[in-house]
Amino acid sequence: MDKETVMSNHTTGLEIAIIGMAGRFPGAASVDEFWHLLREGREAIAPLDAETLRQQGVDDTLLKDPQYVKAGGVLADVDQFDAAFFGYSPREAELLDPQQRLFLECAWEALETAGYDTEFDDVSVGVYGGTGMNGYLFNLYANAHIRESASPYELFLASDKDFLTTRVSYKLNLQGPSLDIQTACSSSLVAVHTACQSLLSGECDIALAGGVAVSKQQGYRYQDGGIYSPDGHCRAFDAQAQGAVGGNGVGIVVLKRLEDALKDGDTIDAVIKGSAVNNDGALKVSYTAPRIDSQAAVIRSAQLMAEVAPDSITYIEAHGTGTALGDPIEIAALTQAFRQETAQPGFCAIGSVKTNIGHLDAAAGIASLIKTVLALKHQQIPASLHFQQPNSQIDFERSPFYVNTTLTDWPHGHQPRRAGVSSFGIGGTNVHVVLEEGPERRGNREQGIGNREQGTGSTQNSELRTQNSELKTPYLEPVTNNPQPITHDQRLETDIDLPAQLLLLSAKTEAALEAATANLTAYLERQPQLDLADIAYTLQVGRRQFAHRRALVCQSGLDAIAQLQSGNCCTHAAPESPPPVVFMFPGQGSQHFGMAQPLYDQAPVFRAALDQCAAILTTEGIDLLEVLYGEKVEGRKQKAEGRKRNEEQKTKNEEYSPHPPSHPSTRLPIHSTALAQPALFAVEYALAQLWLSWGIRPEGLIGHSLGEYVAACLAGVFSLEAGLRLVALRGRLMQQCPTGAMLSVALPEMELLPLLSEDVVIAAVNGPALCAVSGTVAAIAALQSLLDAKNIPHQRLQTSHGFHSPLMAPMLEPYRLAVQQVALQPPQIPFIANVTGTWIAPEAATDPDYWVQQAQQPVQFASGLETVRREMSPMLLEVGPGTTLSTLARRADAGASPPQSPNTGALQADISPCVEGPTSTSISAGKVPTLTPVMLSSLPHPQSSTAASAHLLETLGQLWRQGIRVNWSQFHPTPRRRVPLPTYPFERQRYWIEPDGVPLAQSPQARSVGRQADLADWFYQPTWQRCLPLISSSVMKERHCWLLLTDRRGLGTQLAQRLEQAGQDVITVAVGDAFGQTGYRQFALNPQQVQDYTLLLEDLHQRELQPTQIVSLWSLEAPENPQTAFERATTLTRLVHALSTQPTQPPCQLTVVTSGLYDVVSTEDLQPLQAAIAGLAPIISQEYPHLGCRLVDIQEEGNEVEGAGCRVAEPVWAELTTPTDALVVACRGRHRWQQTYQPRSLPTSAQPSAGRLRRGGTYLILGDLEQGLGQVWAAGLAEHWQAKLLLISDLGAALPQLPAGVEGQVLSLDITDAAQLKAVVQQAEGELGPIRGVFYSTPTTHEQSAAPLALMQSTHWEYNFRHKLQGLLPLPGVLAGQTLDFCMVQSSLSAVLGGVGLAAYAAANSAMDAFIHQQNQQGEVPWFSVNWDACLAAEAPKLTGVGSALADFALTPAEVWAVTERLLTTAPPGQFVVSKGDLAARLDQWIHPAPQSPIGDEASPAIAHPRPSLATPYAPPRSPVEQTVATIWQDLLGVEAVGIHDSFFDLGGHSLLAIQAIARLREAFPVTLEMRNLLFEAPTVAGIAGVIGEHLPEREELDEMATLLAEIQTLSPEEIQQQLASQTGGPTP
Repeated sequence: MDKETVMSNHTTGLEIAIIGMAGRFPGAASVDEFWHLLREGREAIAPLDAETLRQQGVDDTLLKDPQYVKAGGVLADVDQFDAAFFGYSPREAELLDPQQRLFLECAWEALETAGYDTEFDDVSVGVYGGTGMNGYLFNLYANAHIRESASPYELFLASDKDFLTTRVSYKLNLQGPSLDIQTACSSSLVAVHTACQSLLSGECDIALAGGVAVSKQQGYRYQDGGIYSPDGHCRAFDAQAQGAVGGNGVGIVVLKRLEDALKDGDTIDAVIKGSAVNNDGALKVSYTAPRIDSQAAVIRSAQLMAEVAPDSITYIEAHGTGTALGDPIEIAALTQAFRQETAQPGFCAIGSVKTNIGHLDAAAGIASLIKTVLALKHQQIPASLHFQQPNSQIDFERSPFYVNTTLTDWPHGHQPRRAGVSSFGIGGTNVHVVLEEGPERRGNREQGIGNREQGTGSTQNSELRTQNSELKTPYLEPVTNNPQPITHDQRLETDIDLPAQLLLLSAKTEAALEAATANLTAYLERQPQLDLADIAYTLQVGRRQFAHRRALVCQSGLDAIAQLQSGNCCTHAAPESPPPVVFMFPGQGSQHFGMAQPLYDQAPVFRAALDQCAAILTTEGIDLLEVLYGEKVEGRKQKAEGRKRNEEQKTKNEEYSPHPPSHPSTRLPIHSTALAQPALFAVEYALAQLWLSWGIRPEGLIGHSLGEYVAACLAGVFSLEAGLRLVALRGRLMQQCPTGAMLSVALPEMELLPLLSEDVVIAAVNGPALCAVSGTVAAIAALQSLLDAKNIPHQRLQTSHGFHSPLMAPMLEPYRLAVQQVALQPPQIPFIANVTGTWIAPEAATDPDYWVQQAQQPVQFASGLETVRREMSPMLLEVGPGTTLSTLARRADAGASPPQSPNTGALQADISPCVEGPTSTSISAGKVPTLTPVMLSSLPHPQSSTAASAHLLETLGQLWRQGIRVNWSQFHPTPRRRVPLPTYPFERQRYWIEPDGVPLAQSPQARSVGRQADLADWFYQPTWQRCLPLISSSVMKERHCWLLLTDRRGLGTQLAQRLEQAGQDVITVAVGDAFGQTGYRQFALNPQQVQDYTLLLEDLHQRELQPTQIVSLWSLEAPENPQTAFERATTLTRLVHALSTQPTQPPCQLTVVTSGLYDVVSTEDLQPLQAAIAGLAPIISQEYPHLGCRLVDIQEEGNEVEGAGCRVAEPVWAELTTPTDALVVACRGRHRWQQTYQPRSLPTSAQPSAGRLRRGGTYLILGDLEQGLGQVWAAGLAEHWQAKLLLISDLGAALPQLPAGVEGQVLSLDITDAAQLKAVVQQAEGELGPIRGVFYSTPTTHEQSAAPLALMQSTHWEYNFRHKLQGLLPLPGVLAGQTLDFCMVQSSLSAVLGGVGLAAYAAANSAMDAFIHQQNQQGEVPWFSVNWDACLAAEAPKLTGVGSALADFALTPAEVWAVTERLLTTAPPGQFVVSKGDLAARLDQWIHPAPQSPIGDEASPAIAHPRPSLATPYAPPRSPVEQTVATIWQDLLGVEAVGIHDSFFDLGGHSLLAIQAIARLREAFPVTLEMRNLLFEAPTVAGIAGVIGEHLPEREELDEMATLLAEIQTLSPEEIQQQLASQTGGPTP
């Protein structure tokens, strides 16, 4: 074999598999439609009529120009987008670049096509893409409403190219690299190359790569010698070629390392053998001209990387723009590359997709790649259109190439089919990719089998999967060794015997679910030969699971089609919080021979658990498998022999199903009490383990008689071995008791008791009108006669003993001795006590007497079931052989009287005929109504015709439909093949801004932020990054009116002089006793008086001076009084309040200059209380978007006026005169620093920080222990570190309780009294030992601590100072001399992110953070300040209102303690921010220091979009008040119809809109509404209307007021004065 052949056939280990594709192109809404277009040789470049072009803004003059070509590659529906699916509000969707909308949808579709759901698969997914210029931005700027309502920052985020891939990563929660690639026409194929390199380097596991281009879909003006065609056709390589036609499109491929794709069973469309990229450099005619040598070099480089010979490549998809210059250069470059190894002519076809769809700019390369992959898949080469005679500059006869002009079968030889794809960008970036057909194509070539849709695998793939995996149910092992797939005809013949499969469908809305169902049905009809098991697997692991769900169990594709077409598939809308699951374990009597044998044969988890039980019982002299299945344990090792017996055992199962007592089945060992009980226990335990392995976790357990032992074992009361041995002993002892009889009677307990003799007792209460009685044989016979005489339904039970009766007395003492030898533990899962019918107490579960009495006392199953249903409203899942308990539960729930005919059953059995669980037919057809609670069984009734595996899948499907999360990876012990299936049916709506003034909806919605799953990734620390100093200028581009609040040191004076010299309007304001003018444009005012600020602004307004830049230097003055220093921030709030009340409110930038706020270089003289302003600054911009607020912190030495001014004036001047978006800047000497928050991963450490937490140590927790985290800390220290606790509660807070069993003290005192606090601590140390650490607990937000700036009172500041700072400030002195391991202080995330209404609260937390920095700077004790996110109490209800958007980020008490422990065992001291969500994204969302343009009053009204799909049905307003509220909401949110029960936040509202809503409501109604009313208490129209109704005056009061006003209007001013004087008793002033 020659070198070339060897080179062509081996693998390099660098191959990349293409495992999925998605795209939309001119004339093709999908990749499948794209192939049909190519195969049929159609041209999708369409003529454009004049009216369409006029609507696009083309004027008539241009339309009449003969050189104007009215044609283009039009992409349909570019104005459509499923905004709700991706969590965008209508406003955001309308602003978003249509290219980015298309790319986002395409990315989702591509991942689904590949069969991956990134929530299920723990893989790193990278995104690589390029996009064209955003022409839509012109629409936005040409719309008056958008110009006035959308800030430049909003438009930047919605429009810039930089966010193409990161937006996909954000919305799809993809955590691999996200890179935007911009190389003009070659962008998308360069993105593919870059993605391949990233995969090979291990940066990600899967990569999305592609591009998108959507320009204004207009024609163009032809220019001779240009790149565009004169007639609207692209004639690549033809003599008549004069250019291409512009097109629009999007395409994405999903890439994965080939070895991984083979291992994981991915469908492989094609393989990228190699790729290369380079640039032309400068040695060419012009910047836009191509270059032969560099194109040839990149092609050859790709071939060398691929290690393939050029003559093995039989197709080239060329760049092929159809230009007279470009085509010859490209062929020359290709020829040069190929001729280095082959002189063979005319063996390689060539073509260009641009002849079909035009030049797609940034998406051109991906379109070429997808075309070529499709050709490899279908083994056909599509025609390259419009080629007749070659370009005279191209010598095809002497080249390796020929233009393929017809659809041609792609021939093959001894080598795989291979192709090359080229893309060359303007500017010279060239890229080439070498493709090879996928291994499936190669494997099928010899078999004569076709393409991907047929779903047949290659030899390589099948080796990596279990043999004959096509035939096995997912959780089951295969039952044959036949590796050949079953043909379609064979499926028809053996349909009934095929294993069942569970198909899942889900969507965000009911309509989308119906569309998904129709799409899957049509797909299965087109592809009936596809492997149903692969389809089921892909739907389970490769699709996101949404609320609206549909599940069906089917035997074949035809069965699936029939069920889907019937329209009766069971559908359910899963709740956000699924109901809990309760396991029910039946007792003796439900057993039968062969129970669960199919699971033992085919389910590894079940078999392993049952084998474990069998091994234990062997020591008890019981051969479990012999009892269950008639086989010895050692015989089970012979699998072939065992499988041969399957049918025989199936016959035995039918033979030994329960029958009347005379049937010989009662003679089987399984019905002996001594064997039945351990056998039933073992089966139920193994079945529970199977459910647990699939992720079905019970929150409660209930067992009937023997079933209670299985519940106790799962709950951890005793081990499996101990439980089995007890059950085996229990069965033997009961077997030895006197014989007796049992009877099931259809009467309530109270009606049955009078009929019983002394020898008969109630053994079980199974339902409201169903009991079981036990007694001697004679007594039971007598009772039967009595019941017959009274015509009362009853049934003799198959039992040789009278269980749960005095007849069990002989077994009690021997059994008591045995139980006393067992170590009993408190239950870890609650379960029902049979004896009481209530949740078992730990004392009872660990008391041997309880388990002894349980054998004799009646089973209170009905009461237990009622307890479970009343307290949990659960789904009930019977875990045992049959449907006995689920039938009882269903009957009890329905309140149905039992039928009159008898039934042979178990102790707890009904007396009705055999009642089966839901069959596959009934469930699939939706014939069983959904009950509350849902009642399910694991296995079918013994007499049911439904196979055990099908019944189990039906039950699993019902659990999934109810919202239970299933662990599909455990459900599939061996991964199957992922196959391409129909993707999500997006419900697109039109979101489009026209340039002629069409308005925009005003309902921005807060973006969701991806949640970090690993606790180690929740930590961030504030850091400082040094950046380049700003370059200031004395020449300013714009003229502003500057308002300077000047200091006494002279800095303000210097700044004012420089501003005036720069031609700016400058007003200076000094601190004074009252408002007044002190000089030309110089004023003084009292900072504590709001009225002074108002007078100042009114004066300036009269002078036509409206400040647009405000600089406050007042924070440079540091008061000595701590509270005064803290409340210095209120001077800024008074200014803001005055600005907000002005008649006109232009955008205005506030810059606050501070000193000593931040520890940047560790030499600062920190002023912690001054740092309150840092917490306030971001909230000003959040509550008043037109007011930007930022901080500039300087470092001063001394108080000399000139010195201070000289040192700091220059950097402050630079900050004021240079645009910047930084919230906080610190100037230190010549250096400029910006604050950032860096992620700080804190994984669990094997060597925690020494001494931070000590087992048995003493810890002080003080502060507000009622509303803070103090109680959480106390519980964690007690439980995990056995600590001694000193709890000191601040005055006014509730006195906490010490955790049970903990040594310590609880005190209440004024923690601001340092002397008293120090004395108490010293006294406690004498009793408890030295204090090792201190926790300072502070209250969270509530009405006393929080209010919007407009409603802020001095009491809010006073409260926060008292309860956060006043107790903290003296604490270092109190602890002086102590050797402490740490001090931890509870701060809040509001100090970082702000929050509407949290100004004073955030200011206090910010001051605390600064105080901790000061302590760490000056002292030896390690201090921690933790900025906690919202924290929920253990019993907290689901958050509503504004809190609901942050519910996913709120920490539970367990998480609070886990974070605390992680910090104290692994982290250095300092400030730590705790956020489950990505903090950078949250900062980006909430922090906007630059002012935003307010919405103009004259702007056109917003578009009213249809009401979104909500969980609450629409309910119209019922009263004038509700109608007014609804109208205000509709106007603010841009929604057509708002129902009275619709949540403000579900409609797209957020905290900033809430401020506007409250203001509008206050204008409409004479009542006082607070922010909390809308944000938390009543976020619906009905709720707000109710609050308003409570405060509105009564009708009589309004009538009196109207009469009084009418009288006043008739009086003269003098008469009014006389009336007032008479009312007050004296003259008016």
